[in-house]
Amino acid sequence: MIIITRGTTPTIVAELPETIDLTQAAEIQVTLKQRPKELVKTLSAGEVTVSGNLVSANFSQTETLSFKADGAAVQIRILLNDGTALASTIESVLVLPVLKGGVISNG
Repeated sequence: MIIITRGTTPTIVAELPETIDLTQAAEIQVTLKQRPKELVKTLSAGEVTVSGNLVSANFSQTETLSFKADGAAVQIRILLNDGTALASTIESVLVLPVLKGGVISNG
């Protein structure tokens, strides 16, 4: 289970099997969903990074504040250059509350 806290800037990192050659990825989507809210980060938009067999996506304070303190889910989908489409299992995410809401800033 992945745990994130509302109002923070978490990075979700997934280690994929080494049998998947991520250098051949045409597109990667990382979807964080809590009905009805859905956030999708993509490789093509520069929101997903790949390092070896690790896939990472960063989420902003505003994005995590859009979720309730409750359960959510995350899934990674990959489209390879040869047209092969892959999907990870859906993983549970626990969204924890924060005492003071809103984006924290230095101003």
